[in-house]
Amino acid sequence: MKQTANVKGAVAPKAKIAVIGMSGLFPGSQTLDGFWKNLVDNRDLTSLSETMDFGADPQIYYHPEKGKLDRCYSLRGGYVRDFVFDPEGYRLDPDFLRQQDPQFQWSLYVAQQALRDAQYWNRSDELRRCGVILGNLSFPTRYSRQIFAEAYAKLAESALNDLCGTHIPIPAANTDYPASLEQSLISNAPAALVAQALGLRGLHFSLDAACASSLYAVKLACDELHNGKADMMLAGAVSGADPLFIHMGFSYFHAYARHGEKSIPMDRQSGGLTSAEGAGVVVLKRLADAQRDGDRVLALIDGVGLSNDGKGKFLLSPNPKGQKLAFERAYQQCELQPSDIDYLECHATGPPLGDKTEINSIADFFVTEGADAPLLGSAKSNMGHLLTAAGMAGMIKVILAMQKRYLPASIQIDAPVESENGSIGGDQMVRKNREWPHSDRLPHAGINAFGFGGTNAHLILSAYDAATESSPLPAPAPAQAMAITGMELHVGACERLVDFYLALVRGEDFFRSLTP
Repeated sequence: MKQTANVKGAVAPKAKIAVIGMSGLFPGSQTLDGFWKNLVDNRDLTSLSETMDFGADPQIYYHPEKGKLDRCYSLRGGYVRDFVFDPEGYRLDPDFLRQQDPQFQWSLYVAQQALRDAQYWNRSDELRRCGVILGNLSFPTRYSRQIFAEAYAKLAESALNDLCGTHIPIPAANTDYPASLEQSLISNAPAALVAQALGLRGLHFSLDAACASSLYAVKLACDELHNGKADMMLAGAVSGADPLFIHMGFSYFHAYARHGEKSIPMDRQSGGLTSAEGAGVVVLKRLADAQRDGDRVLALIDGVGLSNDGKGKFLLSPNPKGQKLAFERAYQQCELQPSDIDYLECHATGPPLGDKTEINSIADFFVTEGADAPLLGSAKSNMGHLLTAAGMAGMIKVILAMQKRYLPASIQIDAPVESENGSIGGDQMVRKNREWPHSDRLPHAGINAFGFGGTNAHLILSAYDAATESSPLPAPAPAQAMAITGMELHVGACERLVDFYLALVRGEDFFRSLTP
């Protein structure tokens, strides 16, 4: 086996961050207890798309072959069913909240439940220095798509009239959904809505780092706490984009398994992924503050490493260098070594290339001479790939597993993916429920989240020991002036900065009429 030395470039560990509350709304579960039971029961929580998901009979859009334009060759998904949102008790008008798209209602629900879990719900004084960062896919939602439905219908109607020489009426789809901007907030709105509805006065914003969004949100929330700009943060993500848009898009990329084909993470016979929806949030505080305030600490965040290396050979082709860079950056932030990790919650989504690349990256980085390889698993085997919220499902699963010292199985793996060097394969995959390994030491785990386009994240979690000590946050260093050392510009007809400067001097503009 390859021997891996201590991670180079380590920096002084920062103040430890405590997870003091969490909540998830996932396929098949609306509570933490329900989520855990589904995992332990090894349930497959995916199902076929329904009219309520696509806004029309899904068979209209189905074609069994890949590559058919405006068709999707998979109708399977992990869906949130039977959720009823209660708009009462927030700081915004209940009628306004009742009319919002499900993705915004899901965000409010998990944020509220996470604060309840942390015992900070409706404690306005403590929430004044609390912020929120949420990952959210910048795609149309079920409601926002309806704003354009009438325009699409008129365009199709006009084209058919020209082709056929007769009037063929085309109705706008999904007219039972709201179709106004007031009920269709834009993609950056979940965090702002949560902040207003919960009375949070700290920093708030939404971000889109594709399938790594959850862990990016956690990292940036930790930075706010480390920098002393907040005393508590909510971090998480929502995956609530329009299912028809998602299915069309992933069919275009050939990312799904065909109907009747296996869609099993870490199985070499898997034909692709299954997309899913849901939301999750964790409540974070500096450990020293949590201990001082008597908070219940669920787990500790030791480090979060990010990298963004751009796409590989293809948008959905991962780059192992970027994955390993995220690993390195995470372990540079803490005193743990890769060999200390008992379990890895993998990004593994089902496409053979992506899963194989991740397994190779893990084998290359975590397998050390004289140390056991970590155990591996993926909650996506139960509920599909929650895209932006996938990291939340994995993080909450790991925290519950560490608390209970018990690992639920990753289901249906028959032909395990193996690393090229043979150090990782079926023996490392948790294919049956089992006790947490190494009962003689405090549990440590890692979580991977790798988004398309090269957005990579790795988070390190440890179980909490009440004897753990944490130094208070040091006084922030005085702000330093930043030097601008270079710049360039390309806008309009100006291809270089000098062109732009000359245009300003000459008073030139580059406005032009739109082409037909």
